[in-house]
Amino acid sequence: MPLTGQYEPPRVGDYTAREVTGAERDEWWART
Repeated sequence: MPLTGQYEPPRVGDYTAREVTGAERDEWWART
């Protein structure tokens, strides 16, 4: 999934567009 500058995770369940660390972001994308 391409990340263009800003990181905006899609809202899935109760995972909202909260601020996440790089590790959390990478893990989240890996699970999607």
